[in-house]
Amino acid sequence: MFKKLQNKDFKSKIEMLKHRVTLPRVIYIVLLIGTCILVSNKGGAFSYVLFFSVLFYAPIAFAYILYTMWALHIFQDMEGRLMYKNTSKKYQIQIENAGFLPISGIRLFYSDVTTLFKDEFTTDSFQLMPKQSIYIETELTCRYAGNYTAGIERIELEDFFGIIKIKFGLQTPLRVSVLPVVTDIAVKDITRILDESMMGRNIFRLDLTENFLGNDLRKYMQGDSLNTIHWKNYARTGELMVRLPEKQNSDMLSLILITEDTGDDVENIKRRDIYLEYLVSVANYFAHMKKPVRIIYPDSGIKTFTIEDYKSFREFYHDKLRRIHGAIDEDTEKAMLDKSLESISVRVMFKEKDNLLCLI
Repeated sequence: MFKKLQNKDFKSKIEMLKHRVTLPRVIYIVLLIGTCILVSNKGGAFSYVLFFSVLFYAPIAFAYILYTMWALHIFQDMEGRLMYKNTSKKYQIQIENAGFLPISGIRLFYSDVTTLFKDEFTTDSFQLMPKQSIYIETELTCRYAGNYTAGIERIELEDFFGIIKIKFGLQTPLRVSVLPVVTDIAVKDITRILDESMMGRNIFRLDLTENFLGNDLRKYMQGDSLNTIHWKNYARTGELMVRLPEKQNSDMLSLILITEDTGDDVENIKRRDIYLEYLVSVANYFAHMKKPVRIIYPDSGIKTFTIEDYKSFREFYHDKLRRIHGAIDEDTEKAMLDKSLESISVRVMFKEKDNLLCLI
């Protein structure tokens, strides 16, 4: 019963809004027709003055809105354009009348799906006297990860009676890069992929110690195997050093990222949010296991980045991640596959279109 009343109340509000939008125009048309009939039937100076006053109101109102567009200056900024999902940052906006006449009927719009303001300031219209500025300081929260426009996106201007309305976008929108939350959402799938990769071949095992010793050295510590001691270095320097395991190409996973062109469409932003959270979860998994995963991704060409510990994970998370975007054509996808063949490794493709990990 409550839901039915709630839906009914919502519909009534929509109808009321439509009524407010169309009523001034209906009244204007009625007045225009009425004064035209009055001039035709009675004539006289008063009738003509009234008729031309109504007739010329529309072009005068339109000219006033054009003037408002010229005089109105809006600036918005925040503390850095890199932020975390669902974390607030200080935001400020300045609305300025740079002209010599008062302006009014200014309304600001933003996407309440992606952006949340701590203090709502867009419900009413603004009026400014000549050379007057309004400063608003609040906090802004972005609800989805990715690169997109946040804050105020569009402006609506109207005349004194709300007959003519013009809506347009800001010339300099506020672009932000929002980092996803680090979760374990991909652990189950990446574990399944690794199990599948081990069927019939034993080239990728996170639970085995590497047996290939490289040329990198560190000081001997109690508990190190005697087989890892660099005896020639000990004979030469008298200092016990152990050789560190060499990273083998066969002991690495290559993750090929097939991205899509998101733009600022809400559904695409939501899809990118899920994709980035999943990708970060995969990277965090390998950083936690301290085993390498090579990311192959598009960024003005084809780039690679290897994550093997939390230091490299942080670099990927804070710097590389926001560059991974844009649609990939067939030639680029083929080139990325060829790039993955440069080393003997388990190859996994991660498609943004269906958010799916595929062993190839």
